Amino acid sequence: MIITGKTLPFGTSVAGNGGTPVSGGDTLAKSQNGADISDKAKFRRNIGVDGLTLSGPALVYPGVTHEYTITGWSDFSAYDVSVSTGTASVKNGVITLLVPVDATGAITLTVTRNNVQYAFTLDVSPVFILPPQITSPTDGSTGVDFNATMTVSDFVCSREGADSYLKTQWEVSAGPGYYTDEEIALAEFNGELIQEYNVVAVRDSSGTTLALDIPVVVSDDSEEGVLNQLTSNWNIKYRPEDNRSYRVRRGATYRVRARHVGRSLVSGWSGYVTFTISDEPIVKPVIMLPANGETDVDAAAVIQASAFSLQHGAEDELSASEWQIATDADFTDVVWQKTGNDSTAAISGNTLKRSSIYYARMRYKGGKTGYSAYSDSVNFTTAPHFLPTKEIAMILQPDGAPDAHFNTPVFSRDGEWLFVGAPNAYDDSGSGSKSGVVYALKKNGQTWVLAQAITQTTARDWQQFGRGLAFATSSLFVSSMDGVYEYTLSGDNWVGSVVSEGYSSSPNSDKFSVSSDGNTVAFQVYVYSFGYIARVLTRRDGVWTPLSIQAPDKRLEFAHSMSVSSDGAVLAVGAKTSNDPRVKNAVYVYRFTDSGWVPEYTVREPETFKNSVFGEKVVISPDGLLLFAAGGEKYNAPDSFIYAWRFENGEWKESGRVSISAGGEYVGFKFARDMLICRQTNMEYIRDTGTHKVVSRAGFYSVNPDNGHLTLKASAETISFVSGVDSQITDGFALSDDGATLAMGVYDSTQGTNSNAVVIFTEGGAAE
Repeated sequence: MIITGKTLPFGTSVAGNGGTPVSGGDTLAKSQNGADISDKAKFRRNIGVDGLTLSGPALVYPGVTHEYTITGWSDFSAYDVSVSTGTASVKNGVITLLVPVDATGAITLTVTRNNVQYAFTLDVSPVFILPPQITSPTDGSTGVDFNATMTVSDFVCSREGADSYLKTQWEVSAGPGYYTDEEIALAEFNGELIQEYNVVAVRDSSGTTLALDIPVVVSDDSEEGVLNQLTSNWNIKYRPEDNRSYRVRRGATYRVRARHVGRSLVSGWSGYVTFTISDEPIVKPVIMLPANGETDVDAAAVIQASAFSLQHGAEDELSASEWQIATDADFTDVVWQKTGNDSTAAISGNTLKRSSIYYARMRYKGGKTGYSAYSDSVNFTTAPHFLPTKEIAMILQPDGAPDAHFNTPVFSRDGEWLFVGAPNAYDDSGSGSKSGVVYALKKNGQTWVLAQAITQTTARDWQQFGRGLAFATSSLFVSSMDGVYEYTLSGDNWVGSVVSEGYSSSPNSDKFSVSSDGNTVAFQVYVYSFGYIARVLTRRDGVWTPLSIQAPDKRLEFAHSMSVSSDGAVLAVGAKTSNDPRVKNAVYVYRFTDSGWVPEYTVREPETFKNSVFGEKVVISPDGLLLFAAGGEKYNAPDSFIYAWRFENGEWKESGRVSISAGGEYVGFKFARDMLICRQTNMEYIRDTGTHKVVSRAGFYSVNPDNGHLTLKASAETISFVSGVDSQITDGFALSDDGATLAMGVYDSTQGTNSNAVVIFTEGGAAE
């Protein structure tokens, strides 16, 4: 409500209802929203004996600053103001009043002029929604793209919980001269956050505006999110009476304002923001990754930009993409640049230094229209240590049969020892076919030297000692057909002791998991009367106690993969079938209690695939709060995923999935250094030689601890060759605790009889 008027001469009376207005001093009151101005509770004025009047709102809002103009202000008079609640000041005839956030009822504003006081009673709105502010684009901005991002401040209610967010209304209008009285501006928001909506035209007095109702959009992190970001194509157009449709003009100026709508109340409109659409034919790209200000960026990081797109009316095709990285924001010191033809670019090695700040930008080139504008630059800081993506060595199997499977590596906690299992190898005497050996290699600079070949005391055929390896604290744990063994370092040798004996299966590393303290060991066992079960050994006061978990669904191979948390309290178990398409694979979570292992959560495969890998690989995070499982189709890269769940408020909740884009057969993943490491192979047949080229990759994914979301940081890759597709394609890999060294088991038939090998990667890509 705005109160305006002229001063009254001293002693003049004011006419009541039906009376005649004061001659020469008409007083007008106008409601901005059409409310009944006879409602004296909302709209009030107070006229002093000496004719003092104010122009300003009679209804005020907690936490908001209001202004009042003193009509008849005179520089020859002395003014002062005070307020019963809040703060007030006066300058050059304008009173500024700040209402406290906890104000209720009414406020008395007292104006003193020449020692005469005049009191004004202002009603305080009991509940209100704070008018939003448009934060993007900024007022007066130019070169705004059709795919610009509009953002507003969050929904805020003056009294918490009194109202909740419903939607945001946007009003977009054209600048002078762009539309006639019969035309109306229309904004269609087609971004990824926006669902279907109904557009309702609301003309103002000039017929050039439209209020656009946007439906509620629920964010990933909240059941009722605030819609404060609209990604649009800026498909702004006007509709004349003949219903013709025209899109916004390049270089045209528009203005926008917004307001929040709650379940009960509506905020006031934000201020107007005026902006001008870019006149460039190619939309200015936006760098998506790395994010602006991101830290711990790896040397082998990938830069990703928004897709090549055109302003409306432009015709062109992508010809090239140009990328730059510099040490300064002005790009006077460019340290890396690349020309490609895609929206992504991998940073080449030996480009970036550790713990350094860099700036990245890119632009597109069209075949007809030339270059786009450069993207806004993003700055990022490289990690103090880069991920191991540089191949430095290949360790061949020291001895044994060609099919020894020298491919299951694990590091000691200090990274000084590398153990590699060769479960099909002969023992040192040449007897004991496939009895198995674990090779202990000691670090010596950038190389590894064989220090010991560990075997069981009595070697026998098909013992498969070393098929599963795990390291905890200062102990190496080894699985075999005869049981589980623990080895500790004594002098220069690793000396073993029996953890448990007498099992009829030899679980590999996926089916064999040890807690970080070494006091919980979980592995798969086959029992003729029950089928596959999970055997869990717990050590208390030096004594191992076994417990068994039977399969909830005997149609599935239970304990096909296992993972135990660092403290041994949470166990994830995968189960799958290979011969019954009617049965969905499953992942089970158990928690250790005084009653033993209690089932806590079961999830069946979310989707159906012909060669499903769901249940083949499961990983529980060290703290037991995040669960990951492989999913999708085994030999179809576009349908390969990692599913994630988070334990929150006493229950497991699905937190999404990430597509594995490296391609090929999905073969394994595990946690290391707060990252999820994914191992994959991809085979390509070479017709000329009759061999297969095998590309083995390890992708390093950072893990958001709050929601389990994964982000690919870098990848390591090695290439080997095999004469045929057989069981020799390996899945073993390990990362040292400090994240500086990666070991990956491979099979390469070009190496002769020693076809098994372990490839070593170290910190790569650093510019010295």
